[in-house]
Amino acid sequence: KFKLPTFQSVSKVGKRGTGVGKFLYPRNLTVTDGCVYVADSGNHRVAVMDTELKHRNYLTHQTMTSPFDVKVNNNKVYVLSDKDSPCLHVFSLTGEKIRSLITCDKDGNAQVRRCWSFCLDKKQNILMADYTGGKIKVFSQEGALLHTLGDTQGRNKIIKPDR
Repeated sequence: KFKLPTFQSVSKVGKRGTGVGKFLYPRNLTVTDGCVYVADSGNHRVAVMDTELKHRNYLTHQTMTSPFDVKVNNNKVYVLSDKDSPCLHVFSLTGEKIRSLITCDKDGNAQVRRCWSFCLDKKQNILMADYTGGKIKVFSQEGALLHTLGDTQGRNKIIKPDR
């Protein structure tokens, strides 16, 4: 019989709400370079805290709705906004908006239909799990589609790639 380990909480931060140090639907977090980044979906922002969990600042932008996932790599913060209509926002570590990577091709077709997660590889390429399309999409740092893993014919389809 398998027994799950038990964990004891060592720290707690924030309360439910919209003010400083409060969260509405925190979805994901990452820790790097002395900072904790929390994708706070309900408040439409990414909270940035130090390792003592003290508030530093927020990453926000009018085009960023419902941040769902956050990663930090190569001195940039990547924020996946709105899993149902995904857009990847790129910020500097100081919070300056660098660009948004729109996930539609030149004809307006969705390159990623529903993304629940993403990661960055060693070459700084962006891999996105297209939940609805059953594919993994690989994009360059500039947002160009490089590769697609899986297909829609069922032969090589990836079933629920976020799991």
